Amino acid sequence: SVLVGVRRYDPLQTYEEVESELRSGLDELAERLGVSIRLDMKKVRDGYRIDKNSPAVAALQRAGRQVRKIDFPLVGKQVVTDAAIFANALGVPALCHGPDQHTAHGEVEYVEISELELTVKVYLQYIKEFMEI
Repeated sequence: SVLVGVRRYDPLQTYEEVESELRSGLDELAERLGVSIRLDMKKVRDGYRIDKNSPAVAALQRAGRQVRKIDFPLVGKQVVTDAAIFANALGVPALCHGPDQHTAHGEVEYVEISELELTVKVYLQYIKEFMEI
């Protein structure tokens, strides 16, 4: 049998820690069941964090209030994006924001044009807020 999946992990954990944890659990299970289990993990990229009090976060919050009339939740997302490259490899503060994702990765995946328009408005307002223009 083959089990394929994605293992997302906290940005404070390393890939090596996660792999070791999984390997240990699978070794224990294999011994108990008398079977052989092979773990073949491939790292996509590590996660990252940004300080919720950073100027970038504050600017995005202001842009969200201005354009969408809502406060964006201050939460992490368990998705793989290129933002981690900027944050980890280059030390550039990175935020992820995009259109409503209620149809993301479904059988019928789409984004309403109005959502794209609102997202562009948030991006433009974010630039103004962040650059203090």
